[in-house]
Amino acid sequence: MPTNTLDSALSAINSITKRKFIPKLADEVNTSNALLLYMGKNGGMDTVAGGTDIRQPLRYTRFTARGWYSGTETLDTSYNEKKFALIFPWAQYNVSITISGLDDLKNAGEAKVIDHVKSEVEAAKEDVKDAFGTGLYSAGTDAKSIIGARVFLSTSNTYGGVSQTANSWLQAKVDSTTTVLSLSAMQSRWEAAKEAPDAPNLITCTESIFNSFFSLLQPQQRFTDGETAKAGFQNLLFNGSPVLEDSYCPTSYMVFWNLKHLKMYSHSERNFPGKFMEFEKPINQDASVAHIYWAGQLVCEEPRKFAALSAITS
Repeated sequence: MPTNTLDSALSAINSITKRKFIPKLADEVNTSNALLLYMGKNGGMDTVAGGTDIRQPLRYTRFTARGWYSGTETLDTSYNEKKFALIFPWAQYNVSITISGLDDLKNAGEAKVIDHVKSEVEAAKEDVKDAFGTGLYSAGTDAKSIIGARVFLSTSNTYGGVSQTANSWLQAKVDSTTTVLSLSAMQSRWEAAKEAPDAPNLITCTESIFNSFFSLLQPQQRFTDGETAKAGFQNLLFNGSPVLEDSYCPTSYMVFWNLKHLKMYSHSERNFPGKFMEFEKPINQDASVAHIYWAGQLVCEEPRKFAALSAITS
């Protein structure tokens, strides 16, 4: 029985896609914005094997049974709860790469079909970059998305199933009243989030706010991080940490990140930015379809060590 071009080439297309196109997609997504780049550099990508949900253990208080004592004095052995878990649902993302039967006919020949697949993977890469770039800063309006920064950059949301309003130790250090960027306002947020020696190690903002920050510095104060610049990101340093423009950062925001306490968890079977599932032919469609599947969640371990200016207009 005769087969069309795509049927005969499907095995080769799957092999080439997995070997050449998908690794490049992963590399480019991981360095597609400032936050993902720095999360990768700071050990912010991790995997979990499974489970009903994703749980982040958190210590919220210290021992009560502690203190100095003398000789045979009776010791306090009372027990108090010190830990619990923030609980997060799995988020799932998919990009479908489809080659229609008509595309197959138009691109007859294995080499042409592979070129067509390459262009489709490139388009998929842009979709993945946009989805995660947007998701990282999301405010929780899409229940299916990863839980973004504007959920934990708050003093009044519910995060990981816990009320920030009722638990001040879970509140981020957000200034929603300052409208004019100044070095003193930045220093105030920096200090608010710092628990020495633990301090913010990345600052992201919009293009206009980055330009305002540039204008606040004298020429001799405009130091940059060379490694970040080599990665293609214009930056300036504040307290030794890079300040970068991020096109996904919400209007009016400058975010002070402590990347020691931010994790992108992926299921071990669908590691970030996704697992390639090979092209197959549906029984009810004149096409071949592949998928890039991801499952996981963005988790902030300690929101109190994060800060933001959220109302900057100039």
